[in-house]
Amino acid sequence: MQFFDGNATRTAKRAGYSPRTAASQGSRLLRKVNIRKAIEERTKADPAVWAREDLQAWWTAVTSGTSPHKRAALRDRLKASELLGRSQAVFTDNVAHSGKVTLEQALTASREEGADV
Repeated sequence: MQFFDGNATRTAKRAGYSPRTAASQGSRLLRKVNIRKAIEERTKADPAVWAREDLQAWWTAVTSGTSPHKRAALRDRLKASELLGRSQAVFTDNVAHSGKVTLEQALTASREEGADV
């Protein structure tokens, strides 16, 4: 039986830890080297688990329509393109801020943005 599903809190609950302490216990257990190693070994052995590179290769194949995805619908190809972009942080907006902004300035700016809509 494989307990770990990628969520330490749920896994700790299934392993019998109290729901009240499951989050801290799950986090604590994931810091143990032998537990991390066991999870990695089981994950590698499970054919249902794909590495990030595998997902990106598959999304690329669907997006480009290469075999065997030649007949993929346009909406499926667009969704694969979106997921590929998200996995590579293509859509991340970086906003640099330096200096101080008062609450009054932030509220004024917020109101001005709302007026433009």
